[in-house]
Amino acid sequence: MPDFPRTTTIVSGQPVYVQNMSGQALYVQISGAWDIVSDSIILANGGEQDLINDTSRIGEFWGYVDLSKMVGGDTVILRQYFVTNAVPSLYQAKTYTGIQAEPLIAVRPRPITKGYRFTLQQTGGVMKTYSYNFNCEYVWHP
Repeated sequence: MPDFPRTTTIVSGQPVYVQNMSGQALYVQISGAWDIVSDSIILANGGEQDLINDTSRIGEFWGYVDLSKMVGGDTVILRQYFVTNAVPSLYQAKTYTGIQAEPLIAVRPRPITKGYRFTLQQTGGVMKTYSYNFNCEYVWHP
């Protein structure tokens, strides 16, 4: 006879934890359980600004940044960091200049186990507002 899950605890905004009859933690992948982590508008100030800086979730982060307000003379740097050894480590930095033919920058799903940081820095032109959205789908294995 199979050992069916004994307990399931669901906390709003948190992964599901499942134990079998023997008290052993089971691998659980939650399909479709996700949160909007960050959905806002930021006014660039010339410095590196966090769009997301999250060490509380384990899962896949994805989202977008809208650069449609950029004009000639504008320069924006988008950076992604993964947390390793409790410190954000730079994974990728991309620079965008001038008018963007494809202004919606999609951030592909990234599996994160210790933390994720995504920043925007406008280094040229008149400072502007930028809208963005980041989500997390929970993939949890206690």
